[in-house]
Amino acid sequence: MKLKHGVFSENSVLRDLHIKPLRILLVFFLTALLGTVETWLWAGSQAGWPISNGSGLEAGFSGAATFADLDSDGDLEVVAGSRDGKVYAWHHDGTAVVGWPVITGSYVITSPAIGNLDVDTEMEVVFSSNDGFLYAVNHDGAALPGWPILADRSIQHAGGPYRQPSPALVDVDGDERLDVVFSSNEHMCTYAFNSGGQAISGWPQAWSGGEFGAYTPAVGDLDGDGDIEIATGVVHADGSLTYNKIYVWNHDGTAVDGWPIIVEDYYWSPFNSIVMADVDADGMGEIVAADAMNVYVFEMNGDMVPGWPHEGEFIDSLDRSLAIANLDDDRQLEIVVDYQQDLLVFDADGSILDLYPVSIEDLSWPAIADIDNDGRNEIIVVGGFLSGDVFAFNEDGTVVDGFPLATEGFTNSVAIILDLDSDGDLEVGVGSYGGPPTPLAFYMWDVSAQVNPNLMEWPMFRQDQYNSGYYTKRIIFADSFETGDMTMWSPPGPTQ
Repeated sequence: MKLKHGVFSENSVLRDLHIKPLRILLVFFLTALLGTVETWLWAGSQAGWPISNGSGLEAGFSGAATFADLDSDGDLEVVAGSRDGKVYAWHHDGTAVVGWPVITGSYVITSPAIGNLDVDTEMEVVFSSNDGFLYAVNHDGAALPGWPILADRSIQHAGGPYRQPSPALVDVDGDERLDVVFSSNEHMCTYAFNSGGQAISGWPQAWSGGEFGAYTPAVGDLDGDGDIEIATGVVHADGSLTYNKIYVWNHDGTAVDGWPIIVEDYYWSPFNSIVMADVDADGMGEIVAADAMNVYVFEMNGDMVPGWPHEGEFIDSLDRSLAIANLDDDRQLEIVVDYQQDLLVFDADGSILDLYPVSIEDLSWPAIADIDNDGRNEIIVVGGFLSGDVFAFNEDGTVVDGFPLATEGFTNSVAIILDLDSDGDLEVGVGSYGGPPTPLAFYMWDVSAQVNPNLMEWPMFRQDQYNSGYYTKRIIFADSFETGDMTMWSPPGPTQ
């Protein structure tokens, strides 16, 4: 039994159905007729993919995956949490890494962070679960000493305003080892733990009473002094007192001058996405944030950058995600943001790029890379609840050839862009989820574009395997197209 062009097909008879309800009914019929589907072939898919972990509400992948060379064998592995309470790790051919999956006590709808916490030769993986625990495991899935840590509220369901944030990895205390930064909704604070699970001096930092925010912190060196800063957003929505606020701390837990800032006072406007980047190329990092209505760019001292904020339509309780890249080859960066049905691209001065917005209902979660070998970045987004497909747009807003890519479920996470099998061309991966009878899977497509390391600017959730949310891409600019003289500019980034 095969999958062809996004639907199940026996002997290549059924093709090219793109209406999801019909696809789901077809899957149900053929599953009942032929038995449970476990091994699939997918047109354009990477060998060994997609990988299914069942069907129904307690299956599938609604959190973003992360990739890195987990076991130091020279090849990339993909790590993804699932609604079945497990975290999976796969080799390039789709086979499970030894020791995986790791089992938790509830849904895992967050994004794992991968880095070398204990300075051995292999990576560790840190992730949160809706069971309230924060986990840190070795490359073989074995727990690190001192972990897991009960860091948040235990919730035995997959959604709602109290779902857990993802952890971020960065060297907080300057000991040349990665630490774990995590914002706890239950304890109303932001933690920093060392590799042994102990709180670092100066941490945790408490929020004000009544504030909450299940959102991933941004970590990076905003001022280039070699020490990192940590930013997180919270919301207060209790009775008559409503506002949202951004905290920014130094590495030692003291507040950065000018912070925290109460930004808005309208009801229920959480900062679902906060990132850091030197947007205007002035040598100092800015803080970029999106709440339920607006997009903001702040200087490190808390001043609003001229031209900001951009005021949009209020979207109650829905994610609004950010990505950063250089899309037009100038010295300033662009900000990509989804407005649930509009994809907007802003210049550093707050103006919207020509030919945007692009409208696809329920799109979300942009990633950015050159996936068609035209020497330009493309924007890759997922279709959410209504289509479940993966879309890709050129800088002029046109659709990239070969897209969209269809899944057999819904999508609600950033696609990953990588050279999974080290063959020099790119793959695009994303997980799906939904209800019965759809078989839910993690998909991996071979898009045949050659890897361009200079144009992999936001290839996964929060830019990198550390979930840092800090744009640290080293960019090459042509000062003179006639002579070919080049200059290098590198924004300040997180200590790694």
